[in-house]
Amino acid sequence: MNLKSRLALICGKFAYWFLTTFTKGGSSLPGKIATYIDPDILKYLAKNYRVIVITGTNGKTLTTSLTTQVIESSFPSVLTNDTGSNMIQGIVGSFLLADPSLKGRLAVIEVDEGSLKHVLKDLNPEAIVYTNIFPDQMDRFPTLKHVQDLLFEGARTVPEATLIYNADDPYLNPMDLPNPTRTFGVTDQDYQATDPLLEDDTLCPQGLTYQSRTYADLGDYACENSAFQRPDIDDPITRIHHVDSESSTFDIRDQALTLPLAGVYNIYNALAAYSVGKFLNIADEEILQVLSQANQVDGRQEVFEIQDKEIVLNLVKNPVGLNQVLDLLQLEERPYDFYFFLNDQYADGQDTQWIQSGNFHQLIKHKNLHDIYAGGRRYELVVKELHRQKVSRDIHSVTAVDQLGTLIENTPQKNIHILATYTAMVEIRDYLSTLT
Repeated sequence: MNLKSRLALICGKFAYWFLTTFTKGGSSLPGKIATYIDPDILKYLAKNYRVIVITGTNGKTLTTSLTTQVIESSFPSVLTNDTGSNMIQGIVGSFLLADPSLKGRLAVIEVDEGSLKHVLKDLNPEAIVYTNIFPDQMDRFPTLKHVQDLLFEGARTVPEATLIYNADDPYLNPMDLPNPTRTFGVTDQDYQATDPLLEDDTLCPQGLTYQSRTYADLGDYACENSAFQRPDIDDPITRIHHVDSESSTFDIRDQALTLPLAGVYNIYNALAAYSVGKFLNIADEEILQVLSQANQVDGRQEVFEIQDKEIVLNLVKNPVGLNQVLDLLQLEERPYDFYFFLNDQYADGQDTQWIQSGNFHQLIKHKNLHDIYAGGRRYELVVKELHRQKVSRDIHSVTAVDQLGTLIENTPQKNIHILATYTAMVEIRDYLSTLT
């Protein structure tokens, strides 16, 4: 270790000690300080680890958690950035604070799409997991092609890393990349999505056709009169049996699994974790056992029991994710109140017009929905959009998160679903934790 790296290490660890001792802590500042002192500190910190990188638009944090849980069944003490701090300073911080005895072990690292090309060479991963590419944070990622370029540019910097990718996503079809690949996807031809197809003719001028579709533009696609089509699937979901508001039952390679997480989007997250497990030669029975007992991740279908009420908190950050959660709420069999919190800070994406693509009109069909609340820095946009989509009922405004305690206490409903963008989710989660 050279002097610069040693100084970066000492200062980064001191910053972490100071923050955890005298404040509520911080997951990115120690890494930011260390990287400022030595821009190459990540290369030094990660050099003795076997690294799996997970990136994409939706599902990064949960896929990282599920993958870590799967790997820990066979490889002890897996390092991961489980705080969700997925830019370079947060990634450096995770390695910076790791137990030195973990060197030589596996690391599962979530990486922001925009940060990917800046960290891959230093991480030198064995595999990169691509979850999906959807419209998201249009101020940072103006087009789907822009995100695709970021992901593929990153892959080219580490051509020996295996790409473990969602083959159902046409934007993840890496026809011209040098990397070895492993694919996952849904081969159940009987499952047909009911949500609208994403309108985009970039990949196929005449529009993609589908034999089957799960949601958005994911499915068994092809472009007529072209070689562009879904590749063969290495790790398939062969049957989706049942999806309700609390779990999903499906077959991976004809092996039954009930996942204690709801939604088709979480089926994909679990399948990605399965693929990583197979890449690492973990036995099927071990992987399926772990996934059947999967833990929740903060703010992703996280349940809070407060008084006699059950509050479910869900992060939403773009139209595809929002619409999947709205679809899921139609399966709620109990009376419930609905909250939506919209913020416009950098971590949320400062362009909030994406909510105009949310299918809020579906709320009209939710037979068990009672009261609707809107909150966050841009709550007035939520109210406006709900009215535009003819959700014809009173919409109550929540001007501060600490009003939730009184609202929860006074509602006659025993079940509450809260949807929130990232910074609102973090604030709400912290507040609800004080009430449990």
